[in-house]
Amino acid sequence: MEPDQIIARMRTGVSGVLVGRGVLRNPWILAQAADLAAGRAPRRVTLAQRGQFLLDYMELLLNERVNEEDGFRHAAPGVSAPAAKARGRERWVINKIRALCSWYSKGFDNGSHLRVRVNSCESIPELREIVDRFFFSGSPAQLVAEDPLELEPA
Repeated sequence: MEPDQIIARMRTGVSGVLVGRGVLRNPWILAQAADLAAGRAPRRVTLAQRGQFLLDYMELLLNERVNEEDGFRHAAPGVSAPAAKARGRERWVINKIRALCSWYSKGFDNGSHLRVRVNSCESIPELREIVDRFFFSGSPAQLVAEDPLELEPA
């Protein structure tokens, strides 16, 4: 879903619009729709702002202490407890960022390379380095050049 689609649906008289995965791909979608509704051009979000969002989200997850004693696991509905304890906060944060990146990086130039690197990352410092190189280096292609899974030209 795009911001203009939200506005178009709202103008039909519905009381709300379900954006679901649209927010995972674009956390600014509601602010952009509000801009359109106010007659302004939707705000542009830079690559650096997108990278900062990921870094801020990582910090939020690292510093949140909700259910820490439970091992950072969520039980499925109807299940009394998770099958096993998670391996710690760092692994939990990495997994959260992996899940978000699968949506968040859709449509980015070289987004698949970002996903490969994030999905193979083993530590928070490594994850921060990946985000820095992709979003702040000035060229996401730098990550492509370093991607160990990139095939050599034939």
